[in-house]
Amino acid sequence: MLNEWGISTVSGDAYGGETFRRDLSDRGISYVVCSQTASELYEALEPRLNAAEVELLDDGKLQGQLLTLVWRGNKIDHQSGDHDDWAAACAGAIWLASFSKSAMVFTPEFMRRAAQPGRRHVPYLGGRAFFGTGNER
Repeated sequence: MLNEWGISTVSGDAYGGETFRRDLSDRGISYVVCSQTASELYEALEPRLNAAEVELLDDGKLQGQLLTLVWRGNKIDHQSGDHDDWAAACAGAIWLASFSKSAMVFTPEFMRRAAQPGRRHVPYLGGRAFFGTGNER
């Protein structure tokens, strides 16, 4: 799916060791491990949400994961037994997009293609993939 969209590089966390990076590499996709922890990504996301600089997708799973994040000592994390894959991917994508000099806009064509039956809206790479770069359409 990434090749179909012209995506040549993805960023994500270190989850899964080399397994997923090797699988992607075999298909010509580079996997870059994010320099920020999930907690740091969540901390960077909060002020951007509060300032209405970003608008999140209306997705129940994403909203639920973001709303149930908690402070554990000095870091933000999901509660025991919960998941945060969608939340981490969202926070990571917004963090990476903040370095872009242009706005990220999802065109009607992009949304139409993403919504085709049988397609997963977010490619799951076994870890938390944040963002693709390359020739996105």
